[in-house]
Parts: sequence; structure tokens; C-alpha cells
Amino acid sequence: MVSPLLNQPSPLPTNSIFSKSTSHSDKPNSSKSLIIWTKPELQKAIKSLEDESIRTIKSNSHQALYSSLISSCIRHKALDEGDRLRAHMARARFQPTVFLNNQFINLCSRCGASDKARRVFDEMPERNIVSWNAMIAGYCGNALFVDALVLLKMMMEDGVVPDCLTYLSALRASASSGDCRLGEQVHALVIKNGFFLSFMEIGNALINFYSKIGALQDAELIFDSMATRDAVTWNSIITANSQNGNCEYSTP
Repeated sequence: MVSPLLNQPSPLPTNSIFSKSTSHSDKPNSSKSLIIWTKPELQKAIKSLEDESIRTIKSNSHQALYSSLISSCIRHKALDEGDRLRAHMARARFQPTVFLNNQFINLCSRCGASDKARRVFDEMPERNIVSWNAMIAGYCGNALFVDALVLLKMMMEDGVVPDCLTYLSALRASASSGDCRLGEQVHALVIKNGFFLSFMEIGNALINFYSKIGALQDAELIFDSMATRDAVTWNSIITANSQNGNCEYSTP
């Protein structure tokens, strides 16, 4: 995985793993660099950080390095290495940014550690829409649909405005958990906020939701009202009809 870096890490020995794994931009005065970590390089880099004097840790110089390492942890599903990196930050009294914490949530969720992801989420002094979406999507990815819906309700109670990704996760959770009432509420919010006309993926998710709860007529109404359709749309409505004993629709 290639991760964009906003700043170069603080100076380390020239023979360290950091200098070997950095590919700098060719543009003059560019502050961006690319670091690609293999699993062995990732482990060696984290070990180098653990051996580094805590006095040399500076938030502005290590921010990009931490982000790159976490991204590689996500790529390799290296939860143990991610735990070591987070422990290192705590020892260095480095307060992760919202962006870094969101990365940790993604890492834990992709490794099936939803409880650990939730602890990171709950301990965040500040969150953004990406934080909420990452946690809700993480629950869905680990088939914890009820937890996803509970968090969605908490999100709205806190006054956080959902976006397209939030609605997609909410509809998936509603369909899988059979929560008809919440799914219909999400549908109403989608229409109110103009997402239905703007995102075909929302229409596809609504067809899937109504199909899963056995509301074929509602699924067909969504299908008929969609201005644009793709293969997923057609497959969704065909599956909906097939599951409900109706073979009326066929692809154009």
C-alpha cells in the first residue's frame, strides 16, 4: 500500500530502516514522500521506534511516519504491530490526531477486533464524520449489525450529520438485522437530504433493504424511481423478485 506523507520523519541514522524505505518526490520543495513497508520492514521500523529515545519524539516530525506505519499495519492486517505502535505513542506522550485514530479504528476492525476499535473510538477526545463511519462500517464488516445501528442512533443524537457512507452502512445493517423501522427512517432521511437522487449506490442499498425484509413492492418502487441504473441495480431487483417468488424483471 502506498501512503502519502505530508512531512518527512525526524532525522534518524542514515543506515536505519526509515532512510531505506523512503522514496522522495522529484519535485523541488515538495513536502510529500512515499513509503512502502513490507511486513519485515514494518516490524523492523516499529522496533527502531521502540529503541529510539523518547526525548527525540516530536509530534510534528513523527506524524507522517506514524500514518505510514499504521497504513502498512492495515495492509498486512498486522494488529500486534499496530498495538506496539500505539503503545509507543502512549509512552512518548504523543496524542494521536483524529486522522491517526481513525486509522487505528480501521486496523482493529479489519482484524476483527471490534471491541478494541470501540475503545479507540470512545477514548478519542475529538471525532469527525470519518470516525463515526469507520466504527459503524467496522461493526457491519464484522456482522455486528445491532451495534452498528446503536452507534448510528448515538451519532444522530450527538448532532453529527450522516453522509452517503453512513447511510450505506446503516441500510446494510438494517437489512441484515431486520430492523424495518430504522431502515425506513434512514430511507426518509436519504430523501430529505437529497442523497437518493445523487447516489445510485443508495438506491441499490434501498432495493436490497426492502428485499431483505420482504417488501417487494417497495423495492420495485425504488427501482422504478431511479434515474440511472447499473448492473448492481438490475441484479438487486432480480434477486428481490426471485426471493419473493416473482420472476417479472429481466435485464435490458
